[in-house]
Amino acid sequence: MSSNDNLNKCNEKICDSDDVLDIIADAETGDANAQYALGCHYITGHTILKKDSFKAMEWLKKSADQGHAKAKVKLAELKKVDS
Repeated sequence: MSSNDNLNKCNEKICDSDDVLDIIADAETGDANAQYALGCHYITGHTILKKDSFKAMEWLKKSADQGHAKAKVKLAELKKVDS
């Protein structure tokens, strides 16, 4: 399953632990969509991930650095909240 499929499932709230593990693996290989999804999961906490704003920002930054538009927006929102 592609990271886009996993991202879509997670956006639809039908994401399970295996989907999150796939997203983590894809994020670690540099997939910007997976990095964005992982960052979002760290914001809210999801299945096997605890809320962690530091890790959320870390993954969103990696995605944003690759030009992911939604990651740029979400990262900017988080920085405003932390200010």
